[in-house]
Amino acid sequence: MRLVALTVILVATPAGAEIFGNTFRSDAWGVELTVPRGWELTEQRSYPGIIVRGFEHRTGARIVLAVEKVAATETVKSYAEKNQKSLIKGGYRISGVATRDIGAIVLDAGTPDRKRLLRQAYFVMGGNAYVLTVGVKAEAAKNSRPFEAFDEAMRTINITPPEPQSRPAEAPASQPVEIPNP
Repeated sequence: MRLVALTVILVATPAGAEIFGNTFRSDAWGVELTVPRGWELTEQRSYPGIIVRGFEHRTGARIVLAVEKVAATETVKSYAEKNQKSLIKGGYRISGVATRDIGAIVLDAGTPDRKRLLRQAYFVMGGNAYVLTVGVKAEAAKNSRPFEAFDEAMRTINITPPEPQSRPAEAPASQPVEIPNP
């Protein structure tokens, strides 16, 4: 089983969350996200920092929402640039970076072997960095459905970070996040 590495260094924390159909909500991290029909969400967190993951059966696309605490001085631009450098260092090909009107920076990249594509949206609010990522086989991405679903999910993100004293306790940083491939 191959793994697609995402270069977001994350903090391991237990985060109480709920899934209602296609909507995920975490009061602990102050975030809500809805995925389109056809996507299945699960709270089963396989790696530290990932608070929800999902998949789409037809294309095999995977989506994850990860969160970590960051310094008060961290901006969405500095956070995205740091992660972009890590992706490049890991051999990923960056094919686009754009700022979206919702305050996110969106990055498109391909794996070193060119077999998988990923899109990441970075948000930084209230001392937290939120990263929404979709990964899909390059061949399955040709119909653009996984990326359209990602864009739709990204537009639904509602972030209202909790007060610092109510955030989950910090734990040791993890290694880069990986999404299992089918």
